[in-house]
Amino acid sequence: ALIGALKASNESVALYALDALSKAKEADSYHHIIPLLGAGEALRAKATEVLIEAGMEAVPILKEKIEKAEPMVRRGILDILGQTKGVDTTETLFESFLDPDLEVVKQATAAFRARIDQQPDEDRKKTLKDVIEFLGQSKVKKNRSATIAGLKLLATLKDPATAKVVVQYLDKKLEVPLRSNALFTLNALPADKLDAKLALTKLIPLLDEEDFGNILKPALDVLAKIKIPKDFADRLLKLLKSTQPSVRAWALR
Repeated sequence: ALIGALKASNESVALYALDALSKAKEADSYHHIIPLLGAGEALRAKATEVLIEAGMEAVPILKEKIEKAEPMVRRGILDILGQTKGVDTTETLFESFLDPDLEVVKQATAAFRARIDQQPDEDRKKTLKDVIEFLGQSKVKKNRSATIAGLKLLATLKDPATAKVVVQYLDKKLEVPLRSNALFTLNALPADKLDAKLALTKLIPLLDEEDFGNILKPALDVLAKIKIPKDFADRLLKLLKSTQPSVRAWALR
């Protein structure tokens, strides 16, 4: 009767049933509670609370349901998994980066970044390896949202050695969102540990582009933090003829 009441049109009745089921703490009830993550605000909040409190007991069911659930429910599941301690959500989060719903991808990205922030150094090393491998997959290379998610993880991990991977996404043949996010990631890496020649070689050609907000300004933001080797002096002189005042200003520094 309680399970049937979860579908009641009267929200108060559904909330009463949900509260009663939460006190029973029966694993089978989670199958019926999870769809409420796509319900109205009050039911959704209560369902989230119940599933988080269930902890590891609800995790297998959450992972089972995520693939075929509605987008809002998928986002709710990701939120819960991200808040459940002791759960390895790596595979689930990577799979969610390929989700056709952009909001699901954003939720997965936020959850993964929050998880990285809490990781010890050893775990971060493994995560870094996993992210690089993920970006190298053919299905990911064909998926802009998944690639951007991977780049944002690299920005969170802040390993300067990944610059050699990130600069590959600055190619002018690629879409602007990919290139812009690659610049965002480069800007997040510790500038004093970057390979200056690699960064300059890839960034200076961007300074003739007209897209100031997405390309030119973020490129200059990275360049402003890099110590310029003497053998780049000739390239800087050429930039003094740029039509962009900000480029000329950087070249004069």
